Amino acid sequence: MSRKIRALFALAAALAAGSLVSACVTARQPDLSGKDILAVLQDVKRHNSFAYLTRASLPASWFDAARESVRDPFVYIVLSDTKSGASRIIGLFTGDRYNHVSLAFDAALSTLVSYNGGVDGGTPGLNAETTAALTRLSGSSYRVYRLPASAVQKERMIRRITAINGEGSSYNLLGLITRRSALPNIMFCSQFVAAVLAEAGLDLFDRESACVRPMDFARGGNRAREPDGAADGTIFFEQTIDSRSNISYVIIR
Repeated sequence: MSRKIRALFALAAALAAGSLVSACVTARQPDLSGKDILAVLQDVKRHNSFAYLTRASLPASWFDAARESVRDPFVYIVLSDTKSGASRIIGLFTGDRYNHVSLAFDAALSTLVSYNGGVDGGTPGLNAETTAALTRLSGSSYRVYRLPASAVQKERMIRRITAINGEGSSYNLLGLITRRSALPNIMFCSQFVAAVLAEAGLDLFDRESACVRPMDFARGGNRAREPDGAADGTIFFEQTIDSRSNISYVIIR
């Protein structure tokens, strides 16, 4: 596949990302520039939706911190509006403010992890993240939710991430359109978070992880119920404060 064709495909993938769950989306008008679009087009050559691009991308220190956090009775789901070119283009079609989701095992978010396109030219796939990197662009923000999780459940999630780290990973650019993965560890951010939570029995959705997009974690997916009808498995939400200096942790299950 030529670079030109791959570049056009990248833009198409970004534009089509809004169809992950519903074909009916409401477009909004983000502040897009030719520079944003060009950045997305140029980025595609670093991706591979058919083979693993990176292995051992998470350092031993990340796993040490994650294991130390198992007594924290929650996992933390972080939705972010990074204001990157790709995020702006996807947001045009999803109508969503937040188009990236990450997972952390501690309240300080020092174990933040997700699938991304690689920070500062890094390899697309499984990568450690920081809130500083997610919010480095003007106007960016993030929102934090917490989900009750036992030590056993957190250990299961860490084992799954350990396996991915050893086997290899790649960002699932093609999956934004097809909702499929050529290999088990080729995923996009929301697909990864949903799959890892499901590994521990924390099934927030009644559909495949490839059909989950970031804002679904805030909406509750197909398992949403009214709080006054609480039953085992009920998900309920309150408004968060998405300020870099004043983060509200909200129980979502």
